[in-house]
Amino acid sequence: AVLSSTTAVLKQYHVKASFQDKFLEAMRVYIFSSISARGNIMAAAYYEKGDSNTMWIIERWGNRTSYRYNSKTAAAKLISNLSKTGLAAPVETFFIKDLEFFSKKMWRMAPKAHDQPITVMLFVDVKPGTEHHFLSLNQLAMSAFRNEPGGLIFQFSQVLSHKTRFIVFKQFS
Repeated sequence: AVLSSTTAVLKQYHVKASFQDKFLEAMRVYIFSSISARGNIMAAAYYEKGDSNTMWIIERWGNRTSYRYNSKTAAAKLISNLSKTGLAAPVETFFIKDLEFFSKKMWRMAPKAHDQPITVMLFVDVKPGTEHHFLSLNQLAMSAFRNEPGGLIFQFSQVLSHKTRFIVFKQFS
């Protein structure tokens, strides 16, 4: 079941090469600040393999109020200030709806010492009118993927502003 009160946000940053180190540090500070904030379920930052100037932050909050409060912290302002001059393109923000709920404990499960997790995030655009069929196929596949050896997390979400856009998030060792 999906908890309708949760707020999940995905942000994409196209960082100028000269700001890469500053952004990585700001994201580190922001993620650690967010994880300790009241109402946070999970927060993580990633960069794309082959394009380390494309960076992502994904967050899940117990409610929209917690997310809004956190967006006013010093750590959030650090990212916002760097975004004014350090980006090659505007920040893209996606509010998403998780189609199956994970507990805070599940999202924060640490990989084993020998694991070197890889995260894959796939945006899928389906033809209008096929959303329900696509959802039913992925609901069937989700349990199989979650039980694969080496699978750490498999999450399926829908972009709230685009009913035909979905995100498949998989982390494996």
